[in-house]
Amino acid sequence: MDLVPLKRPFLFVIALACACVVAEIGVRLIGYPTAGIAKRYDMGRWGLLHFYKPYSKYWNVEAGNKVFARNNVGLSGIDVDTSGDNRFVFVLGSSYVEAYEVQPALVATSVLQKRLECSFGHVSVLNLGYSGYDPYQLYFVSALFEKFYKPHRVVLELGRLKSPWLRRYQPPLSFHIWDGFGKEPKRWWVQEFMGSLRNHSVLINIIKVGFGAGEIPTKQSAEQTEGMNEVLAQSLEAFQERYGSNFICVSIDPDSSQNRIISAYCHNRGIHFLPDATILTPANRIGGKGHLNETGNRLFGELLYKAYVQFDQEP
Repeated sequence: MDLVPLKRPFLFVIALACACVVAEIGVRLIGYPTAGIAKRYDMGRWGLLHFYKPYSKYWNVEAGNKVFARNNVGLSGIDVDTSGDNRFVFVLGSSYVEAYEVQPALVATSVLQKRLECSFGHVSVLNLGYSGYDPYQLYFVSALFEKFYKPHRVVLELGRLKSPWLRRYQPPLSFHIWDGFGKEPKRWWVQEFMGSLRNHSVLINIIKVGFGAGEIPTKQSAEQTEGMNEVLAQSLEAFQERYGSNFICVSIDPDSSQNRIISAYCHNRGIHFLPDATILTPANRIGGKGHLNETGNRLFGELLYKAYVQFDQEP
């Protein structure tokens, strides 16, 4: 019997395994981190929301392949005080809020945190920015974090008002919190094994991050017409109904016409809204068209502080 055909697959597997080991050693020596995922919570149609370990590390290509660390609660930005007498501020938004591209101390929510500490004392800012998330999704993110922190203020960032992300759903929207919402789901052993691999293998995490980049594909509704986007309108109304006067919306979209439309809509419904069309401009973005650079984050943080002070009901 000719054993050569049998040896070839075996040798291929051995070679592949050796290559993976060498690659794993290489990326570890370079300093790339593992996933650092602590827990996963059910977000229904959007899959699972990851909660990260305190001080877990992450790397970002746009930042120049730099590695940064999350804070003491596993979020982007500086450490926050989680003691019982603190007032928590949720800052919800997309990757402009998440700001993985700059040092944690320079993130907009860190700027806000420092300003609030100087002015009001016991206030802790939670950076609830998630890449590709829209206002509809962020409503449920906020509801999930309510299980762990009681918000004193809830701030929603709008950054891409004409983006397809606001046309991914067919109104009317449902904001019902279902029975299994925010629970740790039961997972098959294969899923647990793959999740464990991400937390222990730098190489697997790099591959997962690379292939997992991008927004969740969903069915798009009809093209947006002039005027207020219906998905955004329903989302803002849901936030206001849930949080009342403690809800604030800010816009960094450079499109002044869109900001005026939203401003008029919010004014008619008593929703706190503050836009700034000068932040998301080339001078304040990495490479002129990327995410916010250090200057852009500083200006964004100042906008957040201005909005907090302007609409604050309990100094």
